[in-house]
Amino acid sequence: MHNIKLKVIFYLFFAFLWMQNNHLVAQKKNHKTKNKQENNKTVKEEKDKELSLSKKEQIDYYFHEALTKKALYDYKGSISLFQEVLKIAPKHHASLFNIADMLYEMKNFSEAEIYAEKAVQLDSKNIWYLKLLSLIYEKNQKLDNAIQNLEKNLIHFPGEIDIRLELAEMYIKNAQYRKAIALYDTIESYIGTNEEISVQKQRIYLLLNEPEKAISELQKLIQIYPYEPKHYHAIYDLFMKTNQKQAAIQILEKLLEINPDETLALFKVADYYKSEKDYEKEMFYLKKVFSNPNISIEIKTEYLMEKINQDTSVQNLEKVLELASYIQDSKGNEGIFFVLKGDLANMINQPDSARYYYKKAIESNEENQLLWNRILQLDAKLANPEWILEDAQKAINLFPNEPVFIYFLGFAYYQLQNYKNAIKNFEKLLKLLDSDDEDMLADVYQLLADAYYYDKNYKKSDETFEKLLEYDPDNPIILNNYAYYLAERSENLDKALNMIERVIKTNPNEPSFQDTYGWVLFKMKKYDEAQKWIEKAYESKKSADICEHLGDVYFMKGNKSRALELWKEAQKLGSKSETLINKIKTGTL
Repeated sequence: MHNIKLKVIFYLFFAFLWMQNNHLVAQKKNHKTKNKQENNKTVKEEKDKELSLSKKEQIDYYFHEALTKKALYDYKGSISLFQEVLKIAPKHHASLFNIADMLYEMKNFSEAEIYAEKAVQLDSKNIWYLKLLSLIYEKNQKLDNAIQNLEKNLIHFPGEIDIRLELAEMYIKNAQYRKAIALYDTIESYIGTNEEISVQKQRIYLLLNEPEKAISELQKLIQIYPYEPKHYHAIYDLFMKTNQKQAAIQILEKLLEINPDETLALFKVADYYKSEKDYEKEMFYLKKVFSNPNISIEIKTEYLMEKINQDTSVQNLEKVLELASYIQDSKGNEGIFFVLKGDLANMINQPDSARYYYKKAIESNEENQLLWNRILQLDAKLANPEWILEDAQKAINLFPNEPVFIYFLGFAYYQLQNYKNAIKNFEKLLKLLDSDDEDMLADVYQLLADAYYYDKNYKKSDETFEKLLEYDPDNPIILNNYAYYLAERSENLDKALNMIERVIKTNPNEPSFQDTYGWVLFKMKKYDEAQKWIEKAYESKKSADICEHLGDVYFMKGNKSRALELWKEAQKLGSKSETLINKIKTGTL
């Protein structure tokens, strides 16, 4: 909004100047004097001879309207009106400039160049015209022209620092580094040492492969800004690049004298001594970091996590735990220590221990969202739906609209066969998920389709499966589950057969897919083919469902004793199906 106001003021100021000039011309024309030769000397009276009063009024009108449209960003309308001015007065340089300015904003740089050059030809000392033309030359990759134009501008306006800065940037872009340095030196002779200019000079000296001069520039900045760490770090990096290691360490030690809490400097010095295999000094500086209560726990944790990821050796893990113990001592807070222990247990595949430590850590920082996420992932890994339910409910009380926690809650209910609550949470989750979160969306829809089925809402289950297949038409799990559920209901068996045959073509050796294929064939009363595929599944994986299905096939083929054996085997494998219990009791389907 501030920039718009400035633009409007600028344009109206331009209009005011132009109208004032014309007003003065009108006054001079009406002024009666006997000395006609003296009147003819003024530029305005010469123009009066060329333009009638009505034409001047037209110019004023079109120019003012054009500026108004420009201020409102109606560039096409504004350019059209400025063109009307140029039809009347082709040398109206203010109109030429404004057209060039708008074409520049519209990124029509080639045409903008034509108008800007004409404006400069008519008024070669106008600083705004010259600046715009330089910008246009730069966009058109005419750096030499841009430089020449800025140099000309500098002749007319030697006191303009901005022009010198723009010219220096142009020299850099044109790889005229020495000229840029000379110009920056001139600017500093006017304004004194400047941080931005010194940094630019330092970069140029590096491009010129003159690191000592770059270091000299940074040392000047340290004298002026002794409490600014970035300049110390920049010199350190340069010293290290030029193999001046002692000088590099000394500059950081100087920084640490001024600011003992400067974390990056402490870490860099520690890393330096590690590279020199001086592990005692490395630990000395790391202890300074981890025992310092003014340095945040987050920084310390991030460093330790990186250490763990880089090196899982026992020696390194012992070092990590030692450093973690300093955090505990300095803060009087065991939370971070338990997190690290949990991470270490996770790394060596001890999920029970990891969960225990994370649960201890959450006691002192229950609003740690990341930690709740880790706990829930471990609950799922340990296949304990009661734990998932308990922890997800606690997490949702703290973060009620966090999608991951709602997912875990729905998943817990699903695992516990509380399908109505599972559906409730999954439907809520779908309203919160972004469309680009494709993996979670697919997972939620699949669980939701299953939950609808088990809740006997077959219509919604089928609709959800159809939606899933629109998204992923060849997904074998979706096709398998949909086919199986249709077979269970003895509905659309031709469709079920078509889906499972597509799956078998690409996954012929997967027992669960073989079982579904056989079960669809069973429902279609093709018992020989059904037996063939379910036998294949049974040979690879003796699950309760596969045993029960194979028993049903044998029963329908007249082998009731074998059927009973398989049903009992299904029961031993954990099936608690009432239908199965009834089959065993009665010896019949």
